[in-house]
Amino acid sequence: MDERKFITSASDLRRALKNCTRCNNITMKGQFICSHEDLLNLDITKCGKKKIAIIVNSESDPSLLGHWIVCLISHRFLLFLDGQQQVFTKRDDVMLNITNFCIKNSLKFINLKLKIQKNNSFKCGFIVLFLIAKFTILSFPSFLALKNVLANNSISANERFILTFVKRHFHINI
Repeated sequence: MDERKFITSASDLRRALKNCTRCNNITMKGQFICSHEDLLNLDITKCGKKKIAIIVNSESDPSLLGHWIVCLISHRFLLFLDGQQQVFTKRDDVMLNITNFCIKNSLKFINLKLKIQKNNSFKCGFIVLFLIAKFTILSFPSFLALKNVLANNSISANERFILTFVKRHFHINI
């Protein structure tokens, strides 16, 4: 299977999010899709929402192929989710911007350490959509428990499950 067909741009993510009102609203109608360098420009104080999702790209230049990660905010916690679990250890620049965002907004950073994507996979956009959808559906404790459910499966099984869920939930063809 050609992995390149799974590459997603910011416009692809916005288009998918529009197919789910809750997912679209939690990302401020796609306004909270940004480069890691633009995180500090986001103003979450005016959201007035209990849950917020920010889709972050690991690159600053939109023309470069970057990796999508998601920061989910609830109860003054920022849950950091990277399907490949590589940004946290290999991208100090990204982590510095996320740390500064947490400081600016008085958020406690939590890395959920959820590896659900193969290292050579381009499915990060779909994984981000899956995590946002589950975050809107589940309570905060139930979402945290989802980590244990996914950890019991192989990465390949999780990728298949996530793609199937995203196709149905967001009504998109892959």
